Amino acid sequence: DAHTAWANHNMLQVLGVTAAAVAAMPKQNREYFRVDAKGEPTGFATEAGASQLFKALPGRDGTYDPDWGRRAVQYYNERGVTAVLEANAGHPPDDGETVLRVYKELSEQGRLTLHVSALLQAETFGDLGKIYELRRKYSGLRNFAIVGVKMFADGILEYPAQTAAVNHPYSNSGKRGVLKIAPEVMDAIAVDADRHGMIVHVHAIGDRAVHEALDAIAAARRANPGSHLPHTIAHLQLIDPADIPRFGQLQAVASFQLLWAAADAGEVKLVKPYIDPAGYALQYPARSVSASGGTVAGGSDWPVTSGNPWEAIAQAMTREGPYGVLNGSERLTLPVLLRAYTINAAKALCLESRIGSIEVGKEADLVLLPRDITQLQPREIAAVRPVWTRVHGALVTPAARDSKS
Repeated sequence: DAHTAWANHNMLQVLGVTAAAVAAMPKQNREYFRVDAKGEPTGFATEAGASQLFKALPGRDGTYDPDWGRRAVQYYNERGVTAVLEANAGHPPDDGETVLRVYKELSEQGRLTLHVSALLQAETFGDLGKIYELRRKYSGLRNFAIVGVKMFADGILEYPAQTAAVNHPYSNSGKRGVLKIAPEVMDAIAVDADRHGMIVHVHAIGDRAVHEALDAIAAARRANPGSHLPHTIAHLQLIDPADIPRFGQLQAVASFQLLWAAADAGEVKLVKPYIDPAGYALQYPARSVSASGGTVAGGSDWPVTSGNPWEAIAQAMTREGPYGVLNGSERLTLPVLLRAYTINAAKALCLESRIGSIEVGKEADLVLLPRDITQLQPREIAAVRPVWTRVHGALVTPAARDSKS
């Protein structure tokens, strides 16, 4: 899940994750490494600790197989996706320009057959200068633009990580998770990014993190009242009910990954026993956000989980899983979900004026489906595969499948 990692003893030695190294870290960094009674790392790590372990994996050394990018574009086009938000194209001090160069190469080769709006991660205010520089450097590419700044406000709810920042402590530890960026720093980043015409897109899982993310967007709105940039909060597993109306009030986009809204083993075994019962019953409140005037955009978090929008749409309609239904009152209707994955998603990508709806003057990004999905059951919608996908009017998928369209 990119937030949790395990490593054996040899891996720890290769990476220099020793008892002495962990003991010398700042207090917050030490919390990302599990140690035994003697202070020896056990091999379990979360968040920044997990990222340190991931650096030994293929692709983390600054080299990428060029075929990975082509296959990712193909994966999306075949599922009827014509535009994506690249939610983290890198943290400039750590990752350089590896991912950006992949997109640049695809664009220049004419292989980037979907719109990509990219974000670069900021952990400190000082990261913004490099992000602005990279935006200029990678401007002018067909189907690609750096549009914003990504911030990780917290981690995840699942045991044993429990790094999502929550209002009510986890029952097993008494802790309230981790705010990965101090609120005042988050505010400053949001204000400056907005002033430079860039959105902020915040990963926030826990209700405490969501509240701080909304406060950062509020700070940007106060500082730059003429701006209407679609600042976005993603994931939103827990939202304090008092914060739900703020999405509409602040014109903030709520990007939900509703494929996750299921009563599955992860929810029932890794979340439910450890969080506030009232909060558990209110997870992924997409219907409430929409009903209160907020803009709900559909997302996937691929490749963490499936990038197939039809599967996510079907799941959001039922919220069913092997262990029952997760907060069934928050089911969404198909018309609302189609907007979430078209015009609202285009808004989150800063492309609302160009794509997301079929209108004169917009680009001919079109998907032909084999059946009228308004007449299908959710399980049938989940299995839908487009007959063809067009971007700028050009066919970007293989020859149309035999089908009664």
